[in-house]
Amino acid sequence: MRQYFTYDVVERTLKQCEHTGINTVQSRGDYIMFPKYTNEIQLNIDSVRRILKNLKQ
Repeated sequence: MRQYFTYDVVERTLKQCEHTGINTVQSRGDYIMFPKYTNEIQLNIDSVRRILKNLKQ
């Protein structure tokens, strides 16, 4: 299973879940996977905030 569930496969699966409306995950708290994934989410949130701020001006 470790050979199949690489970072890329897990990331793709989480994105598919988000796309279908699943917004909760229960996991073992992978020390490699979640910092990368949550950093990416934060970057996306920051990008959206910048866009919205520019639209308000």
